Amino acid sequence: MPGPNSAEIIDLLITSGWFGFIFWILGSLTYFKLRPRNTRWRLMTAFNFLTSVWLTVGSGPSILHVWDSAIVLRVFVWMSVPVYLHLHWVFPQPLGRLSARIVWSAYLATAFITIAQLFQLVPQNFYYAGFLLSIVGSMILLVMHAIRQPGSRIELRAFIIVAILSFAPTIVFGVLGNFVSLTSGVMALGVISLPLLPLAYFYAALRRQFGGVELSFNRFFPVTFLPSCFSQFFYPFWFC
Repeated sequence: MPGPNSAEIIDLLITSGWFGFIFWILGSLTYFKLRPRNTRWRLMTAFNFLTSVWLTVGSGPSILHVWDSAIVLRVFVWMSVPVYLHLHWVFPQPLGRLSARIVWSAYLATAFITIAQLFQLVPQNFYYAGFLLSIVGSMILLVMHAIRQPGSRIELRAFIIVAILSFAPTIVFGVLGNFVSLTSGVMALGVISLPLLPLAYFYAALRRQFGGVELSFNRFFPVTFLPSCFSQFFYPFWFC
């Protein structure tokens, strides 16, 4: 087989698939290092892992239909819908009490759509509706938080701006891709800002603003990863 050429290497470097690794790392850090392990913790973990999967398979494999990755993309986008909406309902504080019946109904309804998408019982591009529902619904819920929770408006204002910066390029380039032919490099620009949102969640956890969830780096890194002299030097900076 011929070796890789410069064009292939450049294409791999600028593809959006690399951003999937960022979400996977953030999901792993969330799972292992955020406390307490409550609903927000579970939703943040699922948010990062699900986004990592559909972002990775949607960066190129789905276009080439490698290992049915186009179907995987559509399935994981629909699986993300209830997680995105549920997360932004409870972040930073719940908008209200959700009954178990409503939660289970929402997840089951999405599960039926996911199964239909898996067996291709719905149009192939139907997953775009799920993607828009996730993004637009999350934005609406953040605005509702700002309206109904005045004490969190300063933090929420920043999150709304970050959410717009994260999702707007993806939507714009996704819509343009249906009308004009865009290279993989140009499409990668549409998702380059996606990691901003989970990074903002981590910033909130670091500042202990995420409903009591906090990052335990100060107890983890100095003991586990860093030599003692190195950890003693950097220890004061973990919560700066």
